[in-house]
Amino acid sequence: LEALHARYLTYEGMNPLYTLDRDPYKIFGNPTYFYRPQGLEVQWVNSSESLVQLIQAASRPIYLVHSRLELPQEVPFLSKLCHPIYQTLPSWVKTLEFRTFGSTATWLDRIQVWGLFECKRT
Repeated sequence: LEALHARYLTYEGMNPLYTLDRDPYKIFGNPTYFYRPQGLEVQWVNSSESLVQLIQAASRPIYLVHSRLELPQEVPFLSKLCHPIYQTLPSWVKTLEFRTFGSTATWLDRIQVWGLFECKRT
């Protein structure tokens, strides 16, 4: 997350930062606000549909941090509005996704990854 701060989250234009799932500054349930830029506000959006409405109503791009490499698939239109500008792992690692014998989870499910997406209305 430090690289994320260095390049993007220090800009005032990214405030507030939106999330669909969890606070990116809580690691394993522990707050790590030392790395959080002063004055940065994190706002939760309760559904992908609400996020699309928020994007369409915004006069400037909004920024979404998500704990996966891709956006939720329940609203296909979301991928047309948002594109990744930073990811903790490159997108091509998804091609290496495999399950170990007897497990339902992949190795990507067991590690912490983040994506920062810029979302603009069409």
